[in-house]
Amino acid sequence: GGLGYGETDALEHLVTEAAKRIDKHLLDVLYKRYKFKEHCLAIKRYLLLGQGDFVQYLMDIVGPKLSEPANNISSFELAGFLEAAIRASNAQYDDRDMLDRLRVKMMPHGSGDRGWDVFSLEYEARVPLDTVFTESVLSKYLRVFNFLWKLKRVEH
Repeated sequence: GGLGYGETDALEHLVTEAAKRIDKHLLDVLYKRYKFKEHCLAIKRYLLLGQGDFVQYLMDIVGPKLSEPANNISSFELAGFLEAAIRASNAQYDDRDMLDRLRVKMMPHGSGDRGWDVFSLEYEARVPLDTVFTESVLSKYLRVFNFLWKLKRVEH
């Protein structure tokens, strides 16, 4: 049963097989226990504006407030609007864990900026999902959200 000296092919085969089993197990854990696919879909729905009714409600609710100077707007108040948009749309039926990771973010702003210029949504990735959704990856999603949000505003 054991390996003899110089049996590199057999050792390589054992390591390859062990790696396959470990990879499969890790993917199973990531997808089943940590709901990786559901988190991907939540990011698509909320940060990539795929959940149309939610986006429409959010724009309708926050629109008047975002027209004000950014310095007059509190993140706490916007978080309340976010929650109202969730409750008013089909988003209310999503997994609460996913919804609780969605946050309002106010981008750095100057004195002339309006709320529309600085409003953003972000998604919090917790361990172990933060190994896939790293800070760098999430910052790219933030930039895409900001771009899509501006397009939606023009449409709105």
